[in-house]
Amino acid sequence: QSPKEIEHIIEVYSSNYIKNLRANFALFMADLLGQLSEHITNGVIKLIRLARFMTSLTEVADLEAVVTVDKLFYMINGHFSYLNYEYIEFVVKNFLTDEDQDLKGRMETYVKDLENFKTSIKLRQLKKALDDVRSTHSHSSCKVFIKLVGEWENEPLARLEDFLKHYFKKDSIFNLSSVTDGCLSVTFLVPLSFSQYLIDTATPQLKSMSRVGVLQLMINDVVLLDEKDDVNLNESLTEAVKIDDTFEVSLLLSLGADPCYENSNGDKVLELALQGGYEEIIELISIATDTQVMELESQEELTEKEDNKETSNNGTDEELEVIIQRLEDSCAELERSLVVSEKKMDELQLQSKYLLGKIY
Repeated sequence: QSPKEIEHIIEVYSSNYIKNLRANFALFMADLLGQLSEHITNGVIKLIRLARFMTSLTEVADLEAVVTVDKLFYMINGHFSYLNYEYIEFVVKNFLTDEDQDLKGRMETYVKDLENFKTSIKLRQLKKALDDVRSTHSHSSCKVFIKLVGEWENEPLARLEDFLKHYFKKDSIFNLSSVTDGCLSVTFLVPLSFSQYLIDTATPQLKSMSRVGVLQLMINDVVLLDEKDDVNLNESLTEAVKIDDTFEVSLLLSLGADPCYENSNGDKVLELALQGGYEEIIELISIATDTQVMELESQEELTEKEDNKETSNNGTDEELEVIIQRLEDSCAELERSLVVSEKKMDELQLQSKYLLGKIY
């Protein structure tokens, strides 16, 4: 199968997988709310305690006034989704009883399946999948738009979540909505009440975001970053090493920055790390360098094997030619021997007739 065919298969698989995730999550939520309602009716848990717990997590006001579990979760539905389960997991751990092992087991299985998916699926493979199951945009949510350099396309969804957690701290409020073609762009829906918090949190970190490949950042229609030029990841790596930013270095190396890079001033990233005594960064660069060397060696071995194979094939061809020539020579010799034998047989027959004539 061609790379395009394989990519298409992955896209179809991703789309179906996400549809199944969404359906499983919806079914789980229905069963969870039913069980919570039953516990409240039986006095096992109190609705007001659950409401206060969710208020402390989501910062949504007036939850204490709700009279049903369904209304409570409707009011906070912008804080969770089938790709964002953190708050739901908190509820399962803190409000279900020992008798609710089935729901607890289903939650664990769902988390495991989703996390495996996030670490294996690449962002570019999510484009079609998310087109098929779009999240709805409500009056209580706002959009966060991030445009990234092309190298981000091959990063897994989990890496993007690491990015959000590092820069915004509250990664659990981000619900992935779409991944678009062209220069990679991702859109999230977040609770509207957090828009100003996100703007205030992002503003002092815009230079750092730019270094790790963010070209544009827009929160609730407020443009915070709009780079006209592409990002040089190697130069970014040099800057990240100089300021001893381990997260940036790790991310840039993952995006493909060269661990052996030397800038126009003759600064080498590993030497800069050694001079600064940045132990974690030294280790990251050393590992990346070793990996790069191993990849080069593997490529050289592969090339050598191909060359040897070609040489071996050439040698085999030459050997075959020699064998064929020997066979042809043997055939010719055999033919000559047969001709000689036929002549000798003729001579013997003549001699035999002559001798018989003498006798009679």
